[in-house]
Amino acid sequence: MRLIDADALIELIENSNCKDCNHYNYIKCRACPTDDAVTYIDEAPTVGEWISVEDRLPETSQEVLIFSRTEKSGTGYVNVVLYSAKFKAFNCTDDCDEYKVKNVTHWMPLPKAPEE
Repeated sequence: MRLIDADALIELIENSNCKDCNHYNYIKCRACPTDDAVTYIDEAPTVGEWISVEDRLPETSQEVLIFSRTEKSGTGYVNVVLYSAKFKAFNCTDDCDEYKVKNVTHWMPLPKAPEE
């Protein structure tokens, strides 16, 4: 079983044209085949899994969780950093050392904050 980000899936579908008939909003188009829906589900991001930077980078500027390794010792680090989509770079925030942001191998979106 694969957990997917339902909010991201809904946003993707609502902002996508149908693949066959090119209607603007896939959800409102009853003429489109269910194969399109399966494709959208297959492409939906998996929740709680590390994403390799070789596979893809975050699409927008946002805070993300990263995993990096130092070149010399191979020590692994996990940090919350700011990703800059414009420069395609991970940047430290206040509690981060620059060397911990080099050699980023994986990232994941931050979970939503708990509701009070």
